[in-house]
Amino acid sequence: MILSILTSVLAPQIQDFVDDAKRTKAKEDCEAIGTSIARMLDDTHSKFLVLDGGGDAASRFVEDNRVDLAISTGDIPDVGTLVNDGFAGDNIFADVTWTDQLGVGPNVDSLYDQLVSNEPAYLSPVTPYETTDPEDLTRGELGHGWRGAYLSPFVGPDPWGMRYAVNSVFLGAAVDSDNDAEEGSIKHGWTADAFCLSAGPNTVIEADFSG
Repeated sequence: MILSILTSVLAPQIQDFVDDAKRTKAKEDCEAIGTSIARMLDDTHSKFLVLDGGGDAASRFVEDNRVDLAISTGDIPDVGTLVNDGFAGDNIFADVTWTDQLGVGPNVDSLYDQLVSNEPAYLSPVTPYETTDPEDLTRGELGHGWRGAYLSPFVGPDPWGMRYAVNSVFLGAAVDSDNDAEEGSIKHGWTADAFCLSAGPNTVIEADFSG
């Protein structure tokens, strides 16, 4: 009877400790992912994640090669009722296929490919760049390149088994952006923030892509 009473009293407190530990782990994972992306972009002299890091600077950092959403491994989270956020017509979290592929619509890639395997083939620091244009050289001259892996061990699913999501499109503007006032075409960047997101305990994404 004593053990039964103690168990009934302590069980909620133990569950609270477990829940807090999961939230802490998710926060630390998001911070690690963000720090790793920042380090990689600094090394490669890129402003955003690219699907194809090879070739000359002019062809690397264009909108067609830009990663709009970067994801970890894990189950696909549910998506709540999200408003149209003005990017690509609707909210990417609701519309994206959540697969590691270049398909119709937003370009999606895995954080593992970007930060661990270098699957986009960012140039290495010893690879000469095939451009002499001053604007291109500022984005990657000899001595800059992929120096990963940037996440070791790699961050997998969040503590609830869902994929982390990074709206990486808002990290910077592409070299072929213009000075149009339209969102996404602004030469000097975006008005939205880039963030790393865990769906959380309810496994439902309730944040807008450009919120």
